[in-house]
Amino acid sequence: MEVLAGIFVWIALWIVVVRYRGKLNKLAANVLGAVIGLFMGFMTIGIMVPTPEATPEQKAQWAQERKAKEEAEARDREAKEQQRINDEKLAELQKDRTTMAGIICTNYVETALKAPASADFGWDKAAGGSKRLDNQTYLIRSKVDAQNSFGAQLRNWYNCKIQYMTGDDADPRNWKLLDLQFDNQ
Repeated sequence: MEVLAGIFVWIALWIVVVRYRGKLNKLAANVLGAVIGLFMGFMTIGIMVPTPEATPEQKAQWAQERKAKEEAEARDREAKEQQRINDEKLAELQKDRTTMAGIICTNYVETALKAPASADFGWDKAAGGSKRLDNQTYLIRSKVDAQNSFGAQLRNWYNCKIQYMTGDDADPRNWKLLDLQFDNQ
C-alpha cells in the first residue's frame, strides 16, 4: 500500500512539473519531474511505513544504555565539581595574604605594648619589609611608636612571624602568632 502511494506521488509530481514547465524544454522538464517525483515518492513511503515495534530485549538494552549514560554523565559532573573545589582550595592556599598578615600583626603588637592605646603604626603596616614563607606563614618587619612605662613616646621595631590557618583572613582568630620580637633602634 505504501509503495503504491509512493509511485502515485512520483508520477503525479512528474506530470505536474512537465505540464507547468514554463520556459524549460520537454526533455529537461521530464528529467526534473522524474527526479523530484522520485524523491517525493520515497519521502511518502518513508513517512507511511510504520516503525517496527521494539522487542522487550531491545527496550531493556536501551534502558540499560540510557542508565549507563546517565551514570557516566553524573560521574563526569561529580568529577568536574570536585576539580572545581580542588582548584578553589589550591587558589586559596596560594593566595598571598601579606598585607593582611601585616595588619593582623598589629593586633598582637598592641597587646604586647605597655600602653597599647598610644600605638601609632603609621600607614605602612610592613615598613621594614614583609616576606612570605611556606604554608601561609609570613614574616613582617615594621615599626610602632608607643609610650613606654615612663610615658615617653618611643619607636620600636618588631619582627612578627604569623601563620594563616583557615577561614576569613580578616578575622584575627584565623591567624596563629608564631613569634614576636621587639628591638629598639
